[in-house]
Amino acid sequence: MIQGIETFYIEQLKEKLEGKIGFKILRFYDCRVFSELLEKQKIIISPHTLARFYGLLKRGHKPYVSTLNMLAEFLGHKSFAVFSASINTLNAKLLSSPNCFLTGEFSFTALELAIHSSDYKSVQQILQEYDYKNSLEKNEVSAFLGKAVRNHVKKDELLKALVEIENGRDLFYESFVDEDDQGNYYSDALSNYYIKHKKDEISLLFKSCFQNAKNIYLNTQLSET
Repeated sequence: MIQGIETFYIEQLKEKLEGKIGFKILRFYDCRVFSELLEKQKIIISPHTLARFYGLLKRGHKPYVSTLNMLAEFLGHKSFAVFSASINTLNAKLLSSPNCFLTGEFSFTALELAIHSSDYKSVQQILQEYDYKNSLEKNEVSAFLGKAVRNHVKKDELLKALVEIENGRDLFYESFVDEDDQGNYYSDALSNYYIKHKKDEISLLFKSCFQNAKNIYLNTQLSET
């Protein structure tokens, strides 16, 4: 299993576990409570192992397969591999749906898996189907995309994929507007990708205002474009 994809499945496992037990794992105390819940189902995983799994304690290795299998069993799956396959099955059904972004929480799962897999055609397909009904829905997807772009290993490839579709430009470039702009990636993307697709005066003004505002903040020379 590719490391990035395996990480995605592990994160999905964490979310589904928290959904079943009804609370977030934020403290070591939560791990103790969770361990006791598991024990009632005859699944023995120590609080310390759970704390390492959820990143509350430093771990020197990825979770053992045996631990992942027991946690998947708690969710009703025979193994972690079966759990991962179930996520793939759901995503395959969603991607074959004419309105895959309107089918609930798993639409985000499908989008996240496509991003982790660097499956940019599926990323574009999912986003093209998205028709937000209000600003709250739009902000949710914009924040989701912003976090995904920031953390993506192949950031430039994802940025190119987003700029090629209208919803990608709208939901990321024009809505997320990364003011932190670590490594200057957002400013560079505006110049290298966005402005090649959006050449109207408003878009040019948007690009210049963002870049100049950043330069003023950093006390550097104003952009001339």
